[in-house]
Amino acid sequence: MEELNKDTKLTKFTRNQKKSIDLLILINYMLI
Repeated sequence: MEELNKDTKLTKFTRNQKKSIDLLILINYMLI
């Protein structure tokens, strides 16, 4: 059960990271 919870947190973190990266790319694109 603990293992699954850790997995979910990791997935959520990864998703947030991806969102941040997409946002950065978008901002860079608009600045250029």
